[in-house]
Amino acid sequence: MTQFIALWMLLLCGVCVYRIWADTTRGRYDLVCLRNIFLLGFMIFQLVSAALTLFTGNYLPYPLRNPELVGLYYAVLATLPVAHLGSEVALVLGQLILVFNMCGAMM
Repeated sequence: MTQFIALWMLLLCGVCVYRIWADTTRGRYDLVCLRNIFLLGFMIFQLVSAALTLFTGNYLPYPLRNPELVGLYYAVLATLPVAHLGSEVALVLGQLILVFNMCGAMM
């Protein structure tokens, strides 16, 4: 489960990179703008760091009782800002919330 969540985080990075590239080539935003700087920081400090932690299983110095559930909560919260980048992500967000509710009902 943690591997899937880590892959989801990296997929969100790909969505961010695609949106930066697509909006730059269409002329909506400049390549160096405040939005893209925010997205770059979000990708590095939130998404990639969470993916590396989940891939390696090294949760020190903060031991977690249930890394899968914490990773799932974090994945849902990290998906929300990315969902506002384009409507194509909204469908995936809805599916993730459904899976999240099903996992919560099973516990």
